[in-house]
Amino acid sequence: MNLFAKQQYLEEKFNDLHFEFYEEIDSTNEKCKELCRKKYIDKWVIIANSQTKGRGRYGRTWDSQAKNIYISFATANAFVHDIVTLNFYLGVVLYRTLIDVFPEIQTHLTLKWPNDLYFNDKKLGGILIENVDNELKWIVVGMGINVYSGENEIPNTATSLQMQEIKDDNVRVRIIERLLHNVYLTNREEDYRELFWEYCRKTQYNVYRYTKHNEIHAGIAQKLHADGSMTIRDTKGQQIHLQI
Repeated sequence: MNLFAKQQYLEEKFNDLHFEFYEEIDSTNEKCKELCRKKYIDKWVIIANSQTKGRGRYGRTWDSQAKNIYISFATANAFVHDIVTLNFYLGVVLYRTLIDVFPEIQTHLTLKWPNDLYFNDKKLGGILIENVDNELKWIVVGMGINVYSGENEIPNTATSLQMQEIKDDNVRVRIIERLLHNVYLTNREEDYRELFWEYCRKTQYNVYRYTKHNEIHAGIAQKLHADGSMTIRDTKGQQIHLQI
């Protein structure tokens, strides 16, 4: 289904949010920050069919073909004094959103430190957090989820819902609707570090790849520390400490 055919539906359901929809945009995060800084800080939600300059952590390019989910939203930072928990919280939100919509895939999903979502051993989605103001009272969060990408359209380290036979005419609308509900209409009073570690369970038993100082390390997650860092045991048995 055309995502924009449901624009009015989303606007009416979440009438206290300010939506902007784009067929193509350079970056949903950049547009969201621009609106907050040039107009006014508020609950902006930017949704695009494709991006030309999508970014991930460390400024990496995020492949942004049409008909996936590219969304950025501005929100008050409930964790302004605990930025580490903010990262855990958003990972939990993304994981739960997919499980809420498609509970049958729970055994295949895992979070991977620091903020990626995997379907078994393939990347399905990711998160980029940026500040709006110097005090971090408001943030812009970008999320990308591979929905309709085909095998020849994304790296072999990634996957999409369609490639995993998750088919639904309204899949993007259902995910976006649940995501916004989880962000704006759900309380934030849980132990998100504990939940993040629980939802990382596949990485505690299987080898995944992690980046430290631009070097790739393959290993099994051993411990998630209170400061947000992670210890893994690499394939040679060595302990490696990873910082956000």
